Amino acid sequence: MYFLFVLQMVGSYFCKRKIFIFLCKVW
Repeated sequence: MYFLFVLQMVGSYFCKRKIFIFLCKVW
């Protein structure tokens, strides 16, 4: 479950940086 947590954090990071907007929608 730790892996999923890290994945979620990475998704939030990219989301806030607005680097990958599509990741935001996927997450």
